[in-house]
Amino acid sequence: MRFTTIVRAVIAVSLTLAAGTGVLAAPVSSASAPSSAAVENTEGDGYAFALSINDAANEGNVTVDGGLPGLPWLSHIRCIPNFYRGKKVSPVERERLLGCYKKFQEKGEWISKMTKCPDTRRYFQSWGHHWDSPPDCYNACKSCFENSVFDQAANFRCFKYEGITARCHVTYE
Repeated sequence: MRFTTIVRAVIAVSLTLAAGTGVLAAPVSSASAPSSAAVENTEGDGYAFALSINDAANEGNVTVDGGLPGLPWLSHIRCIPNFYRGKKVSPVERERLLGCYKKFQEKGEWISKMTKCPDTRRYFQSWGHHWDSPPDCYNACKSCFENSVFDQAANFRCFKYEGITARCHVTYE
């Protein structure tokens, strides 16, 4: 995984230098937002990788949200709803999933094993790699999670990256 992160960093630097600017901050147009077909993707690749500030990040794109001065691409979120086939979240499950997420966020710990959300068919898991603060991870992925649940996504994954090595992951399946 480190190799992939390093390759992404090299690509981003190359793109930045080729563009002749210190920052890639062009908004992604609404035309590039994923279609409903992308949201219903069952092949596991229903996300877009873009090094730009993007208001549609919760629809399966990547958003840049900080990073080091002049290197904003070192901090980004990847939100992947519906990464494989599954039954949509019901209205009853929706409320319970929101409650579970809040409970896990308030607890402030990683969930190393898939943990069932009571009265649902969904399981949660979270972990961090060189990431010291689980609550920061939950907070970063909260919008992605809420949008996925309200859109009745059968499952979702959120990856938050900071720098070259730190990342965290929150999922429900």
